[in-house]
Amino acid sequence: MSNCKGFFIPKGEYDVKYCDRIPKGETRTCQQVGAIKAFKSKVADNPILTEYNKIYRRFHSRKRNGTITPEQFKIWTKESAKVRDKAVRDSLTLDQFIAEIDDISI
Repeated sequence: MSNCKGFFIPKGEYDVKYCDRIPKGETRTCQQVGAIKAFKSKVADNPILTEYNKIYRRFHSRKRNGTITPEQFKIWTKESAKVRDKAVRDSLTLDQFIAEIDDISI
């Protein structure tokens, strides 16, 4: 399978679904495009991951703008990932997830 519809021979000893060519009119390789598509598909199927990405982008913007320090962002990222994983694993509701992630102090 390839995004550019071309055949390819996988390199290495691992399963590869996409080649490393850059399709005409693209700036990314088939492998990069495939990874982005897979991530978006995974997130679209799970409201917790969708909400987590919104909140993550918000905090990343705060770090970029200097509202929080890179160290605070790093701490928040580690803690929020734990909450996200717990929410997915334990099938928490979206409201429960949001309440838990709001409790993270930085």
